Amino acid sequence: VPDSRKAQVRADIKDLEAKIRKAKSDLASVRDKTVTVRTHYVVSGDTENGVEFNDSDNTIFNGGTILGRSHGIFISGNSDGVNTIVNTGFISATNTDAIRATSAVNLTNSGTIDSTFGDGVDAQAGDRGSTIVNNGFIFGRDENALDLSISETSGDTVINNGFLQGGAGAVNLNG
Repeated sequence: VPDSRKAQVRADIKDLEAKIRKAKSDLASVRDKTVTVRTHYVVSGDTENGVEFNDSDNTIFNGGTILGRSHGIFISGNSDGVNTIVNTGFISATNTDAIRATSAVNLTNSGTIDSTFGDGVDAQAGDRGSTIVNNGFIFGRDENALDLSISETSGDTVINNGFLQGGAGAVNLNG
């Protein structure tokens, strides 16, 4: 092998090593609890939930489709945290709530959230309040569009410039 070819291979290896170091650095800076769904993907939970987390302080960006038999998004665990969900796509569940969280939710929706037999969004905030900003559509066809739980130390905020529809009611505040 000529020396010029060896030099080129060494240069290529160094370039690849630099790219690997950058990719590792980029991955380390991303929170391990962030889910991004782009428009050309469908996340489907055929047996249970489309997306599931067992702790709070999660971040979900959805511009595609999230489907679940039980829940489109299910977040259980620590009630002291806050989950961030940005939806410009479609989140749906057939058997229960489209979004169910046992902790606070900061939801910005300009897409569609739809539940056939449950709440569109069910957020049991614990010690923190949820904030819902809706510029899209939220359906809780059998229950409520929004079912929010407040305590003596928390309050929920709902800003609706979109459409809320529930079989039992648009917004249910439990205290």
